[in-house]
Amino acid sequence: MSIIYTLIARGKDTILVDYTDAGGNFPQMALNILKKVQRNAKKALVDNRGNYVFNYITDDSFTYMCMTDMNFAKVTAFAYLEAIKEEFLRYPSEERLRALDHSFNGRMGSFIREKAHAFTTDPKLNTDITFGKLREDINDVKKIMTENIGIHMEKLLR
Repeated sequence: MSIIYTLIARGKDTILVDYTDAGGNFPQMALNILKKVQRNAKKALVDNRGNYVFNYITDDSFTYMCMTDMNFAKVTAFAYLEAIKEEFLRYPSEERLRALDHSFNGRMGSFIREKAHAFTTDPKLNTDITFGKLREDINDVKKIMTENIGIHMEKLLR
């Protein structure tokens, strides 16, 4: 289970940074998928290609994408993408909007490599993400139930 390829793109064809330790045609596969990405989607499981899955997050005109193997947890992939996005957003917006192809490789490449390794190999990190997501889901259900109880109580009091 691992993160094999990562990219940050602006629009449909400007790859600002990409990283992989493996060989393959991942950049071309990602570029083909990138052209189909819907900009209004926040999270999506894009495409199963053989034994690989492409996950992405879009925000404004930027797409944060990673390719993982089929058994890699989706919640971990999206947490990884959020970490990459958070680091990328630390750069000034004008710099991000005017950057050329691969101009962030030098600045973001080592960060992406370290995060990909951490999210792939640290079981505690994966457990924390899973439990964090579970807590978030439970809090969402609790909020909805509380609202529903309030609505039913109002109806009973009428």
